[in-house]
Amino acid sequence: RIDRLEYCLLQNYATEAMSDALYLIKRDTMNADYWGYLGKARFANREVYQAFNCFERGMSLSNNCLPCADGMATLKLFQKKYGEALEWSNTALKMDEQYFMPYFTKGWIYMEVGDANKAVSSFTTALELNPDFYEAFIMLGTLYYQANDDLAIEYFNSAKRIQPNNPEPLYFLGSFYQGNEEMVKAKSAYRELLQVDSTYALANFNLGYIYMTHDYELDSAIQSFTKAVQNNANYFEAYHNRGLCKLEKGMITAAEADFKLALGINPDFILARKELQKLQ
Repeated sequence: RIDRLEYCLLQNYATEAMSDALYLIKRDTMNADYWGYLGKARFANREVYQAFNCFERGMSLSNNCLPCADGMATLKLFQKKYGEALEWSNTALKMDEQYFMPYFTKGWIYMEVGDANKAVSSFTTALELNPDFYEAFIMLGTLYYQANDDLAIEYFNSAKRIQPNNPEPLYFLGSFYQGNEEMVKAKSAYRELLQVDSTYALANFNLGYIYMTHDYELDSAIQSFTKAVQNNANYFEAYHNRGLCKLEKGMITAAEADFKLALGINPDFILARKELQKLQ
């Protein structure tokens, strides 16, 4: 049951984790680790105060409660109390230096405070201890993405192999290629993403932007922006860009309608307002 609970926590299956944790607590209310797991489940369910109480209860039962120490580290990170989060992570590692989660939390702490080198080192250690740790691959990919380092591609591809039905790494890959003017690869990544999740509005928007600004394929751009607004009715930038494409094709009335739609969602969107003023 604990193995399944830990899996659910890693996958952010908060409801399932809560069910398993409550089952364990009912079996043994004096088990400190069970209280730690319940705290983690409550935290995953965004019940921060209740999670803290569970960790406190667990630590009152045992000074060597690894789930409690690890959970407190995550909670303090959430509260942006980085010094306390680091202390709790180190406390957890004193209990079990082979446990990967405290290294992951430390990596996040270092990333938040701007120490990229230590963040990379911590996330890498987490991966060495758990080679299938999807989130660590994503975080490492993100760090190298921010540094515009091609290593980002390797980490996002590794994340994709672990969770092939998750659109997240494909979106990051597409964005990285797009930012580096590798438009063929960017479009390939976005298209693969849309095969996984056809409702992903950001991917459709980015595809439309490439069609509009790089390929000058206005019909394809209009189609992509249309799919973006179909899946996100408040996507005012997509309405605006679709209007620009229609304007370029001489579809004045249709373009004006799109600019008005964009302003109806965001009245402060200056770009659409300027386009409307030009048409008046």
